[in-house]
Parts: sequence; structure tokens; C-alpha cells
Amino acid sequence: MSHAQSPIPQRRTAKHRTTNRRVVVSREAVTSGAVTSEAVTSGAVTSEAVTSEAVTSEAEERKAVAPQRAWLPAWRQPSMRAAHHHLVFQLQLDFKMSLRDYLHHHFVDGATLAQMAGISIARLNALVDGAAVPAPSYLVVGRSITSAVFGRIDDVDADSGRYFRPENLRWLRIAAQAPQGFERQAVVNCLSQELLDAFTLAGISGEAASSKVASFLPHFFNGTFALCAANPANGYAIARIELLQERLTALTNNGANAHPAGVSAAELQQLIDDFAAACMPFSPAEYARSSRKRLVDDLRLKLQPAAA
Repeated sequence: MSHAQSPIPQRRTAKHRTTNRRVVVSREAVTSGAVTSEAVTSGAVTSEAVTSEAVTSEAEERKAVAPQRAWLPAWRQPSMRAAHHHLVFQLQLDFKMSLRDYLHHHFVDGATLAQMAGISIARLNALVDGAAVPAPSYLVVGRSITSAVFGRIDDVDADSGRYFRPENLRWLRIAAQAPQGFERQAVVNCLSQELLDAFTLAGISGEAASSKVASFLPHFFNGTFALCAANPANGYAIARIELLQERLTALTNNGANAHPAGVSAAELQQLIDDFAAACMPFSPAEYARSSRKRLVDDLRLKLQPAAA
């Protein structure tokens, strides 16, 4: 097996019922993971069809975070080519966005997130302050934006406020439904089990897996994964992006080497594509310093002469 052949599992395919009627889903169904972003971008559910009518049951929401549904499919599959092209187009739009537009497109403020969860803003603040749910990924004050990933960046143009990923809704619901005093533990238990399951699928077990889980928790609660991961709503997708980044970083010396020994250009390109699908485009404020630029866009440019 070559170095680029990752043990990181891909989401297993399943048969889907088809219908000639447009599917209508709620924003809550999308952000909770019951309807994935892949389903929207692939055309199974159109963005125009996201309305206030929910179509998923609690049982379907539970299925949405099962390992076989959480792993992003390999873009090499013919059935996913249309979704891949749609995603590339969307990312091109993201790169042209202003910081203000990027934040409003991918994030919501605290009041909106609390309303989505059916709780008060005071309750949300208490859960955030108690590190029971992910903190906001961005804080904008005046002309400065701050994140746990990139620190403070000055001279930006964006609306002041706290910016949460709407996908945090799932974790917020888990915490809000837990007995008082056990909100953080409920979230930790759920996330840890999903991470452990994902690591097992990737061939990591025992103390190594437990150690990885422990190392992931601070980044989950400080808003890092919600900033970086395309789908921060379950542990499987979070594990996937991190393991893909680890693999790419090791193979390419953190993006410096586009031609690692024993790895074909096609194999490396596939790994890059998988990582690109699993991570966010990043905002204009930090894109130049992001893993996406370093491990996706720059590496793709370095691969072009070899591919030609």
C-alpha cells in the first residue's frame, strides 16, 4: 500500500428512495446533521428548498451521525462528480466574499443560535461560559476579529458580534437536554464516543485513540473545529478532517513537498481533494495563513506541471 492510501474510512454508500417531488427541509434539519451539506450541494435537496418545514424524524437525526453516513464520500465516485463541481463553484464564491459576507453566510449570532435551539440567550451564554458547548468561532469588536485558531487580526471590516456555526445546534441541544450540572459531560460523552468510533475505523485504538480524543476536546470547545471543519456537527467528520490533515502534513512536509517519494500525483491529488471537501474555505482575514491555502490550493498549483 502506498503512503497516500489512507486508512481513513469513506462513508459507505446506501440506496436512496427517489421522488419527483422537491424535498423541503428545515434549517434545523440541515444544521443538526439530519440533512447533510452534501445532500444540499449534490442536488438531492436544493438550497432553495430549505424552508421552515421539517421532514426528518428524531430517528433519522440519530442515523445522521452514524459512521457510515458521516464520512464524506470520495470525490472519485462518478455519482458525486456533480456535487464536487457544485462545491468548487461555492468555494470560488467564498473566496470572492468580503469578510462581512463570509461571516453572515457561514455563521449566526448568539441570539439566532439560541432561538434555533429554543432556549434563552442567557441559557446559551451560561452553557458557553461553562464550556459545555463550543464557544463562538469568531469575535468581532470594532475593527478586530479574534479566533482561537488565528488570534487577533486588526483592520478588518465586519459587523461586531459573536459568530457561531449553526451546526453547533446539535451540541447545544444535547447540553440543553442534559440534567443540570451535567451539560458538559453529556456533550463530552457523545463527542468522545463518536471520535473513538471514527479512530477505530481508521485503525487507531487503545491508548492512542484515547489520547487523541483528549487532545481534541479543547479545540472542540474553543470553537476551532467549527471554524475549520466543513461539518462540525459530529465527531466522525471532525476526526476525518484532522486525520486527513495529519496525513497530508506528514506526506508533504506541511505543503512544502508536492512530490513525496512513493506517492503518485493522482494519489496525492485524491488526498488533497478529500481534505478540501472536509474543511472550510476560511475567511478572507486568515485564508493566507490557513491549512486550506497551504495543503490544498498551493499544493494543487505545485502538482499542475507534473500532471501536464
